[in-house]
Amino acid sequence: MKGLLGAIALLLVCAAGVYAWKASRDLPHSEETSAQAATPSEIAAELGTTRTSLGTVVEAVDPELEARAEAIALRRQAVALNDQALVALESGDLERAIELLESCLAIDPEEAIFRRNLAETLARMAGQEYEQATAGSIRRAIEWLERAVELAPDRTALADRLTRWRTVEETEDGFWVESSEHFELAYDGSRDELLWSAGDLFEILEAAYLELGELFGRFPVEHGRPRIRVVLYRKSEFDGVTGLGHWAGGVFDGTVRVPVEDLGREKSILSAVLRHEVVHAFVRDVGGASVPAWLDEGLAQRFESPEHAHRSARTQRARRRLEGGELFPLERLREGIARWTNADEIRRAYDQSLALVAWLESEYGERLPFEMIIACRDGASVEDTFATRTGVGLEVALETLREDL
Repeated sequence: MKGLLGAIALLLVCAAGVYAWKASRDLPHSEETSAQAATPSEIAAELGTTRTSLGTVVEAVDPELEARAEAIALRRQAVALNDQALVALESGDLERAIELLESCLAIDPEEAIFRRNLAETLARMAGQEYEQATAGSIRRAIEWLERAVELAPDRTALADRLTRWRTVEETEDGFWVESSEHFELAYDGSRDELLWSAGDLFEILEAAYLELGELFGRFPVEHGRPRIRVVLYRKSEFDGVTGLGHWAGGVFDGTVRVPVEDLGREKSILSAVLRHEVVHAFVRDVGGASVPAWLDEGLAQRFESPEHAHRSARTQRARRRLEGGELFPLERLREGIARWTNADEIRRAYDQSLALVAWLESEYGERLPFEMIIACRDGASVEDTFATRTGVGLEVALETLREDL
């Protein structure tokens, strides 16, 4: 019996160490991935058998031992399924990963490792659904996320996201929806100034789409992406939906979301905001989620206007605001600028992003930022792409920009 307890303890300790969730891409895998799970009889035979004089194996186990042997067999089966699920998750087959992890929980509903892994997979599926959502279709994304929050209640970021998505669903309930070739526009249909201006807004959006498609060398909708969704809110609605500060002119989270209080007075500004957010849609489609924020935001600001003179003036203003101050390390500008809390730092981060992208264009050619984004889609980092293309590191480029200000 002591041998049995030791074997069970060893198995559980190994499982806890090998299969613990890691959020990075270097997901853990078991050395037993390809091994077949032992049957209860096989485990019982390993733990306690006798032989007759004729060599016949007789299992010498009592009911308690048989039950524990069966538990070990089921645990080994669940561990193997968990490992297969991580492989599926790493390859992007989220549906298969969910199926396998649900099987793990059916075997052991209270195992924390299985619950965390399934919560993470469900959260990724929810995010994928949310980014591809069209009018009235975020309900499925919310359902995936609800299950993830149920499994991992300690992950407050997931709970916060769920609250935000429910607010989106409630706010947009009953919104009027119109479509053009590449865009879907949603807004409160009781707002006459929006109802009668949809054509003008589609003209701005479609012109930006054609220009950016040529620059990126890819047209997202023609490559299978749903129409790019654009939603217009009142400012109070926008704040509730996004959770961003008053400084934000718009946001892209798979959908372009823009606050509009008075279209007549804000139309010229709205054109720049819409173009800015459509750039983000292209960056996400072309480069994926690994494109650093400074490159994404810098390029989005760069193409807020279709006119080169306006772009140049915008860049010069950003450079003047940066004069005499410290620049942020690029690592700090890698992600999440829009979620910073200090408004002055946010403005400076945006100015630095624009100045750096414009400087890279002037020094190494206007195609370089696009090449760096495209390379991200193939798994390359912008640092490696830049070094290969120019022969110097990005930090050297940042230092040169600092001296040039």
